[in-house]
Amino acid sequence: MLAIDLLETEAGKQVFEEGQLQAIRQTICQILNKRFTINLSDEIRKKLDQIDTKNDLNHLIDKALTCKDLVNFNNRLAELLFRPKDKKGQKKPVIKKRGTDEAFLGLMKICGHSVLKLLGFSHEEAIQYKFRAIVLKEKRLEPDIEAIPILEGSANSVYIEFQGYNDPFIRYRSVANALIGSVQNNYKGQVTIVIFFTEETFKKAALEIKAFPAPISLQLSQHIKEIVLTRYTTDQLVEIDPKLIILAPFTISSGTSKNDLVVLGRAWKTKIKQSYPISELNDALNVIGLFLLSRFRNLTREEIVSMFKFDLLDTVAGQQIYEEGKKAAWNEASETYRKQIIDSLKKLGETPEYIHEIINSVFSQQGLMPVK
Repeated sequence: MLAIDLLETEAGKQVFEEGQLQAIRQTICQILNKRFTINLSDEIRKKLDQIDTKNDLNHLIDKALTCKDLVNFNNRLAELLFRPKDKKGQKKPVIKKRGTDEAFLGLMKICGHSVLKLLGFSHEEAIQYKFRAIVLKEKRLEPDIEAIPILEGSANSVYIEFQGYNDPFIRYRSVANALIGSVQNNYKGQVTIVIFFTEETFKKAALEIKAFPAPISLQLSQHIKEIVLTRYTTDQLVEIDPKLIILAPFTISSGTSKNDLVVLGRAWKTKIKQSYPISELNDALNVIGLFLLSRFRNLTREEIVSMFKFDLLDTVAGQQIYEEGKKAAWNEASETYRKQIIDSLKKLGETPEYIHEIINSVFSQQGLMPVK
């Protein structure tokens, strides 16, 4: 698996933080809707979207609870918007790691046949295959991709693993995946096992198979095809198939400067436009954007967008991080919000029943159990 730890990238952190901020904005809207029994105007929602610090949004929660009316709230919101921003002292979120194989799934979707050419398949052989992501649920093994013959008479499935981190047992796991997959699918034909290593060090970390007597272990090892992407140049990839330009981020040094990356990124984008039909263009830009993030983790979301018009939030992985940010913000602050609601409304002389109603409304909107 690729295991891009997107939450260790600058772009991933930005998306996570935006998810946190959005959770607080939603809480403010829920309080205002409940207090004034109206649907908020788009104008207020758009203004809230421009508030981009936790401190200011938490202040607006208190204002939402204590303001006389929406005019009073809107005035305070406007004051914050036109005040010079100072982000010093902002607490950074606690980041938990997550990985994604979305990039390689996208790669196989739009140019799987090109990837097979990289393995030495001819064009005629490559087009005999279709691709699917598979999960061997019974044994809790998860190979990345299976290439399945689609022409009658073809008798060879290809199991493809993409390895983006140190895993000593990747060769063992790849053989196990192929065998269990054959059993699960009642497949009796021949199997080819392929491992793509995204770095030379990941290949060096992989143990040789020694689980069986020497002749068997040697034969198993010899039947695993292995590709180290960093051994290729961009020109070599494009010569094999122009669509392989989306693997270009793996062909350059991980120490490449940001300025050089911007120049290279724009050149890659031009080549992608020349190599992919319009219907696949966005998918190709998304894939190369994810690959770039996997190797250059200090790139910001804005820098990636400037190169490829690719936004992490447009990917499944980005949406997962965004939702995790929202959940983390709410879990972190839920008790604070509860106390804040109670204290603020008590000062206004509101009844316990009304306070209880507001709390239940806010918490139930976040998918939490109502207060008893």
